[in-house]
Amino acid sequence: MLPHEIIYEIFDLDIISSDTDTLCHLRCVSKDFYEQITKILFSTFKIKSLFYLPEKCQDIKDILASGKESIFHHIKSLHLEMFPCSHVDMWFDVLETLIPRLANLQAVKWDHVLSNNDYPPLVVEDLETRLGLLPNVDEYFLTIRQHPDFIGSEFPTKRIPVPPFNLRKLSVQWWFSIRPPSPIMSQISTLVANSPDLESLSFDVTHDFNFEYHFGDQVLFEEVFSATSSLPTDLKLKSLETRAIEVTSDDFRRHLRHFRHLERLRIRRDPNLEAPKNIGEILQVLLAERIFLKCLLVDVFHHPGVFEYLASYSGIEQLALKPRHTFDCTPELVDQFFFSVLPAHSTTLKWLRLGMDWTTIWSGFLQPEHQECLKQCKALEYLYCWLLLEVEDVEDQNADVLTSWLETINKIPSLRQFKCPPIAISHRTYFLSVGSEHNPDSSIRRFVKHVVGDFRSHCRIDCEWTFRSNNYSKRCFFH
Repeated sequence: MLPHEIIYEIFDLDIISSDTDTLCHLRCVSKDFYEQITKILFSTFKIKSLFYLPEKCQDIKDILASGKESIFHHIKSLHLEMFPCSHVDMWFDVLETLIPRLANLQAVKWDHVLSNNDYPPLVVEDLETRLGLLPNVDEYFLTIRQHPDFIGSEFPTKRIPVPPFNLRKLSVQWWFSIRPPSPIMSQISTLVANSPDLESLSFDVTHDFNFEYHFGDQVLFEEVFSATSSLPTDLKLKSLETRAIEVTSDDFRRHLRHFRHLERLRIRRDPNLEAPKNIGEILQVLLAERIFLKCLLVDVFHHPGVFEYLASYSGIEQLALKPRHTFDCTPELVDQFFFSVLPAHSTTLKWLRLGMDWTTIWSGFLQPEHQECLKQCKALEYLYCWLLLEVEDVEDQNADVLTSWLETINKIPSLRQFKCPPIAISHRTYFLSVGSEHNPDSSIRRFVKHVVGDFRSHCRIDCEWTFRSNNYSKRCFFH
């Protein structure tokens, strides 16, 4: 019999742990299997106040009252989807009793939906306090979501649920048409400052909202870190991610002491017109301080400081370049990437993503000299690139763009997964009327599937096709 720790690790693999039926059957194999699988089956507990009927709420109350709490000590992650509805107060009552019994809770995911009607007075604050008393919670994922029926130009509440945690990981998603008011940004910044062990911080403002006229001023990077200025000790952040937040090089430099252990940086959808300059200068600051990232994702990168930084060292493991600016798409920049950046990380790069669902030079034919550079990435396991294919390519059976990538990946021995979705035509020149019988995107996807299938028949790649977001993905498993 394998040790319990190994059994647990095997069952906890994503491909197995997501298959509840299989796990339930495996629990019947032996006592050891039963104990290890039970830990996985009940490791996550979800409460959805809108979709769970009051009867289910009463069932949980009855279990808590009966003292049969054998499953609760297995719960490591609590997911709360709190939606203002007629029986939401019943769920707050359940949580009041449940939370003190979650002794092994490590992560809280709170999806907080706000409407014009606020939640019952003080119940959110009481829930925050109870969560803050749990000793092992070090991950908090907070989503502030707008109710579909919300009407108004002012944010509907004065505070959001921010328990007094000492966190290792914090993620905030702002899915609301009004920017976070100053008191709420102060709440978030204070939580950051009160988490001396914080390693990962993500702040995501949905860009569908932040460009609307009534959103208000853009959220600033300085607002997130303002409370950390007076800290006597430095944070040791390893991962930092922002989306639709203005990140200036001056703000980044002002809080640099908290980023000296930074390994992962993702800056997306920065609404500042000077975002290209700021990203380039931020990476130059890192270069001057000899802070070398292992993971970088940016969507504007034509500033000379970006590729100068990336070509200055070896060690990148994950890299994503998603061109959002016209100047990101010049032949000179593509050459610089393949001839200067890629060789610097050819022995360490494991994950690479190029292009986006839009027509750019990054999604075209892979030139032979660029192919040779990519083939030298001997550690590469995952490659994602959008491909530019037209209806005319299907009609002429022209697969040159796709074949140039397929022939290249066949020479990368470590590659495990290659995704090559074609750029959606609906984003370009074709606009389909309702009820149209001909969908050019579908014909292109069928063509891609045919080309990859034909390529598979005479190479050493085994391919599995999936259909996701109207794009085909190709998973490659090398024999």
